[in-house]
Order: sequence, then structure tokens, then C-alpha cells
Amino acid sequence: MKPKTKKTLIIMAAVLAIAVIVWLLFFRKKEWERILDRLTIDETIKAEIRAEARRIDQNPALRQAVAAEAAEVYETYDRWLIMTAAMNLRYPVQSNQLGQIIINPKD
Repeated sequence: MKPKTKKTLIIMAAVLAIAVIVWLLFFRKKEWERILDRLTIDETIKAEIRAEARRIDQNPALRQAVAAEAAEVYETYDRWLIMTAAMNLRYPVQSNQLGQIIINPKD
């Protein structure tokens, strides 16, 4: 292999590695965002819940409290974060036997 080809391959590998790191840090959705996207509810309700969940997730004290509650009820942090955010906004929340989160509109 020629030295110029080696250098080109090394540079291409470095650029690819940097692109993967940038994607992982800035563009990949968190698990709770993916769970929220899969719910079949109105987009305005999703936006409200997303904002509340982000507020909870960014506050270390609230994040720790939600994690402790999730452990008490044997639920994952991400699912419990979505349910807590919806309950904070006064949306009726249920979780069925299939593990699906059901968020009903306000009456």
C-alpha cells in the first residue's frame, strides 16, 4: 500500500470517528424521548410532556427523586419520567399489563 493511500485511509477513519461521536453526543434521542414518540397521543400533549420531562431530567434533585420512585415501583427511570411528567401536568396515566403507557387527554 502506498504511503499516500495509507494517509488517506487514516484521515477518512478519523473523520468517520468524529462524525459518529458528534452524532452520539448531539443528535441521538434519549430513551425517554423514544418512548414518548411511540405513544399514540396528540402532538401538543407530547410537546407539553416533553418540556416537563426535560425540566425534570435537567434538575439533579428532581432526577434523583424520580429515579428513587421508579425503583420503588419496579419501573425503569425513562418510563417513570414520562409518567411523572404527564401526572405533573394533570393527565390521567395508566400502564397496562403489556407494559404500554396510556395517557388520556384531560377531561
